Amino acid sequence: MSLMLFFDEIADRRSMDPVELRLALLKDTPRGQTVRAGGDGDVRLPAFAIGPEPRAGLRRLLQHPAGRCGRSVSGPLERGHPDNTVAQTESSIVYGLGLALTERITFKDGVVQQCNFYDYRVPRLWDVPEMHVKLMPTPNSPIGVGQMATPLVAPAIARAVQVATRAKLRHTPFTQDRVLAALPG
Repeated sequence: MSLMLFFDEIADRRSMDPVELRLALLKDTPRGQTVRAGGDGDVRLPAFAIGPEPRAGLRRLLQHPAGRCGRSVSGPLERGHPDNTVAQTESSIVYGLGLALTERITFKDGVVQQCNFYDYRVPRLWDVPEMHVKLMPTPNSPIGVGQMATPLVAPAIARAVQVATRAKLRHTPFTQDRVLAALPG
């Protein structure tokens, strides 16, 4: 279970909103309190359940990530290249989607069973939601961007599924059989 899901479960047991729990834990960290999904107020995970179908809800959930990583310096130090930071964030979300939903390596007699992309499924263009990454400029010194969104995707999906169905997904990828097994009786 990821730390994000762990915090969500603590919030549930305390009858707290998960965002409010995180903000309370960050009370002494102003930089950490300034980023919320979408950047312009709260976009809470229960919104997933509003969509007419899970795929539409998933697209909405991942569509508006926000990042506050200090000055973007992916390039010449005097200018920075925020487009590179946005592209890096988008690619890390796509990577996270694959890890959360489709990418799975299986073994038989110690041998990997997947050989290529026909049996090791990575996200295709049509699987990826339209994204609008918002970088929030700050006077803070830069920090690394890397694959910063990758570890957030699976917990966000798991929480959204939990809110919609009460199923607790704890093992990636969230295959159909794992989701069905997690659904409450």
